[in-house]
Amino acid sequence: MTDEWRQFDSADMEPLEEETRPMRKRLMPNTQSAQEPVAEYCEVLGEIIHRKIMKVAETEGRTPRLDERMEYQGYHGCLSVCRVRVFDPPRGEQGEKRPVVVLFTELPDNPGTSVTNRIEHLATLLYARLGKPEAIPVFVEHYPDRGVHYEKLNRWQFPETFSFVGFCRSDGGRFQTPRWQHTTRMTIEVIAGQPIGE
Repeated sequence: MTDEWRQFDSADMEPLEEETRPMRKRLMPNTQSAQEPVAEYCEVLGEIIHRKIMKVAETEGRTPRLDERMEYQGYHGCLSVCRVRVFDPPRGEQGEKRPVVVLFTELPDNPGTSVTNRIEHLATLLYARLGKPEAIPVFVEHYPDRGVHYEKLNRWQFPETFSFVGFCRSDGGRFQTPRWQHTTRMTIEVIAGQPIGE
């Protein structure tokens, strides 16, 4: 186990055991209809792991390798802009490097084509900028809260979304044929090993 993950030892399991005990008691005698308790149990485990990783990240002062506005060419040559962040995750249990996480965020002042409609182009540009690493980056598309904010409900018309984006590769190495898979902020922060910010 590497130093970055060494802090996950048996002592860390004590609060986890305490927090999940009620669900485990409910789960044990009712294995025939355990789908909902299992889902709830996994959700709590995920939250505990997330809190631990965020605490380690804060202690170590982890920050993105890159965080900037990125201009790109939209449809018909129009100027377009997004925010791009690159995160270096902690090393794996055997000390192996993990793929970087690249987060493309749609900006409210983007005058041109959305990140969704140019995601192949953006991924190809960033991959080249990163030196074409052997491990393909984890590409993520991000839309912040937008639209009307309903004060009484304390929610946005279009809430924040995150999606993993997978690609095929052309013979020339360009990314193409994107496929989106929705995910959560917590999942991205666990993979990145640090808070991703707004």
